[in-house]
Amino acid sequence: MAAEIAVRGVIGRNPIQAALPDRPQQIATDAQDERQRLRDAQGAGILVIQVPLQRVDPPAEVTDAFNDAQRARAERVRARNEAAA
Repeated sequence: MAAEIAVRGVIGRNPIQAALPDRPQQIATDAQDERQRLRDAQGAGILVIQVPLQRVDPPAEVTDAFNDAQRARAERVRARNEAAA
């Protein structure tokens, strides 16, 4: 539960785009730090050495909206490139 709380907290403080393709290592490091902070606060005497992000997907409830946003971003980049050409 502590790992889930830590990861959800870190993800909640960052845009979802940061967790998916761009900064998974930073998210994992932040989650590790948060999990360690929680363990220290509990006096557990446990050292957290790694929190790997094995797979990062948006929740099923928002997958369609997330995909729409990704497509819109790609279209915006395409349109800018065409305008610049």
